[in-house]
Amino acid sequence: MVDYRFSANLDEIADKLNQKKDVISGRIKSEIERLSISTHAFVVKYAQEKLKGWQRSHFFGENNQNVRWTQVSDGMWVVEIDESVRWLEEGRDSVFMSWLLEGKSAKTAKDGSKYAVIPMTQSRGVGGKMENKNPGLASIIGKSLKKQGITLNRIERDESGAPKLGVLHRLNINEPKAGDPGFFQMSSPIKNKFFSQGRSAATAKQIGLKPSKGDYFLSNTVVTQREVKGSDGRTSIKKEAVTFRVISSKSEPEGRWFYPKVEPLDSLGNAFRYAEAEWEKILKQIEAEFTQQGE
Repeated sequence: MVDYRFSANLDEIADKLNQKKDVISGRIKSEIERLSISTHAFVVKYAQEKLKGWQRSHFFGENNQNVRWTQVSDGMWVVEIDESVRWLEEGRDSVFMSWLLEGKSAKTAKDGSKYAVIPMTQSRGVGGKMENKNPGLASIIGKSLKKQGITLNRIERDESGAPKLGVLHRLNINEPKAGDPGFFQMSSPIKNKFFSQGRSAATAKQIGLKPSKGDYFLSNTVVTQREVKGSDGRTSIKKEAVTFRVISSKSEPEGRWFYPKVEPLDSLGNAFRYAEAEWEKILKQIEAEFTQQGE
């Protein structure tokens, strides 16, 4: 990451104010400390405004440990961002989500390739609102929940009163077929909103996976409850409608499971420019105070 450095030249400031260094050194040091604190606050606020969802929580980390303010020595303070979130700060091109193959659910196939089952939240009730951005899928989920008498807005508990965890219900959502009421012509672009990309026999043979006409996004939808630990260390319960998809290391050659391009956040660059502007204001204020004292 870019290393921005901001420093105050005590000799130059003393000359400008026509004061001795020992007269103003304490004031300058305290002003720089306050500026470092407000610069840290600027980074936090800037990231909170620019980032959304899991990117925001990932950027800050547990207990905000990824965005730090530290005094490293007398008169020197550092505002820093953890190296692990550099990709958000500096941005990056679209990349294959290989990190999903490094988690606890990852397994190794007989041919040496890796694969993992990935939960995909389709709709969330308790624990934070999250509706499927595809109104068609959201409507299907809502109708299925209503038909089965299930709500996402109430935590389900066992006989002891503790929240139930894991899969609670399986929604009876069938793949739409020609002739079904409301069925869309699958040859139209609308198909892409209900089915994943298909895989031809030629591509399947080349990469070692099975051919596919495309998976229906809501196949095997279930309702789950899980514990989630927030950035403040507290544990909460989330109730969601979830589907599951499989990522394979073989998916990369065909362009599947790629995370979109991330534009740089540049919170440190913006914070540095903020600090420069604020320091000019501080110097003008100090200069005005000493001018009044000399009159």
